Order: sequence, then structure tokens, then C-alpha cells
Amino acid sequence: MKISFLLLNAVIVTLILVGCNNFTVRMVERHPGLTEKDLRLCCLIKLGYETLDLKDILNLEEDSLYKSKKRLRQRLDKNRKWNKGKLEKYLSSF
Repeated sequence: MKISFLLLNAVIVTLILVGCNNFTVRMVERHPGLTEKDLRLCCLIKLGYETLDLKDILNLEEDSLYKSKKRLRQRLDKNRKWNKGKLEKYLSSF
């Protein structure tokens, strides 16, 4: 049985809110320009999902996922140089 995308999103956000000291609330407070899609991607990255998993969960092509991560990095800090793995480190420590 397939789980609806909206239900999956609600479950992920709820788990992050409960398990990670209001992660999404703190993210929005620090980065008010984040969209729901950005927050969903942040949550999944914080949970440790790899690119292949993210593609499947978010139903995206690899190029689209790359662009989503790029936009997310820009919204988090457009002046910062985001080396490989820095986004994941930032979100895991947030």
C-alpha cells in the first residue's frame, strides 16, 4: 500500500518536531524565507537520508534534487560557500 505524500510529509515533520527539539520551528525562526518544500528537505537531510533515498521520497530526478538543494543553500545563507557535505553538517548540528 502506498502512503500518500501529504501523510508522509506530516509524519516526517511531526517526528522532527517531537524528536529534534522543534527543529522546523527553530529553522523558520532563523531562516524565515524557507518554504514548506525547503523544510521537508531539511527534515529528510537531518534524518540522514542519502541522495538516492531523497529522490525516491520526494519523487524527483537527480538534477531536480540538486537544484532544490542549491536553492535551499541560497535561502539559508547566500553569502556562505557551501562545500560538499556542509549542508548536511549544518542541518545535523542545528
